[in-house]
Parts: sequence; C-alpha cells; structure tokens
Amino acid sequence: DRRLIRYLLRHHHGTPFEHNLFTFLVKAPIFVVREWHRHRIGWSYNEVSGRYTEMEEWFYVPDRVRVPAPSNRQGSVLPPSGLDEEDLLIANIRRSTDIAYFAYNDLLRRGVAREMARIVLPLNTYTSFYASCNARSLMHFLNLRLAEDAQWEIRQYAEAMALLFEEEMPVTASEWRSISATSASGERPSTATAVAVASGTVALTPDS
Repeated sequence: DRRLIRYLLRHHHGTPFEHNLFTFLVKAPIFVVREWHRHRIGWSYNEVSGRYTEMEEWFYVPDRVRVPAPSNRQGSVLPPSGLDEEDLLIANIRRSTDIAYFAYNDLLRRGVAREMARIVLPLNTYTSFYASCNARSLMHFLNLRLAEDAQWEIRQYAEAMALLFEEEMPVTASEWRSISATSASGERPSTATAVAVASGTVALTPDS
C-alpha cells in the first residue's frame, strides 16, 4: 500500500524495510570500495582476495581533473576553465599506473608472493566484491552517496544502484525519492552501468 509506505518512510519507521535482500556484484576502484565499506550496519561484503588471485590490469583514469572544493575541505569540483596542462596531468596518472603494474608483474615473475607484490598497486586499481543489504540500509547508503558533497566516482555507482532499487521495489523507491533531501536529480549514471543478472542479483560494472 503506497500510503502506508509513505507514512513509514516519512516517520522514519525503518524496520519494515529490513525484510528483503539485495545482493550487488560490484567492480570498482579500490578508493571507491574503501568509501563503500564505511557502511557497516546492515551490509555484508566479500571481496576478491589479492592474496589468492592476481590483480587484473584494470585501472580507473579520470577524464577530468578536479580541484579542492572551496566550501568543503574533503570535496572536489571541476574548475570553471579547466586546469593548465590537464591532459599532461591525466597522462601522469596513467603513466604512474602503468609503472606500478609493471612493478607488480615483475615482482610476481621473480617469485614474490602475491600478498606482497600487491603492495605496489595504486588505489585506482579495480577490485570486485559482493555486497548484500536490505532496503533500509540501501536507502541510507543512497541518501549519503547521492549527496552533492559525496565523491563523484561513488555517486555514479549510487545512481546505478538507485535505478536497480526502482526496478525491484518501485513503490518504496518512488516514495523514498520524493521525500529524500538528497535525492538524485533524475540524471542517469554516466560512468557506471547497472546490469541485472541471475535471480535477485545485480552487477555494477564501469563502462570503461
């Protein structure tokens, strides 16, 4: 009943939204995953282990470079006219990534254990993990990670998850959107694609 769901959400009665389960298969840069794993209440995680498997040569390199936000010390914004030599700065990111992965492979080739070789890999290395939560925990995550002051990269994943939420629980998601002070603007995710896979599981993978 839509009116009941609206009432429960508006009056912060969260327990009725705990009797369900979402499982996401996520591929994301390590720095995004570290932000994600700050969400502990109502979440369970299993990440691919760099001790048991070799890390893939897959890294996040941004198209634009942001600068510190004037009103938020931990945030960032795109400069109005771009940074001087922005292409060079992005190339430096890419080059440092290539050097790090070369060092990783060289250590492995020389017999160094995977658990030690991985220490040279940068935070823009992609990793994979399963994340399970209920709708209450998901809405809390989305409220925080869709906010304008959330890091841009994790917002792209949050947008994709919001779309999947709308597909699986359309009434609850619609009412949540309507009352959330930090609801998304309606834009579709620009760097993450949500793909439905087997029964009740969804995958979030980057476009590039």
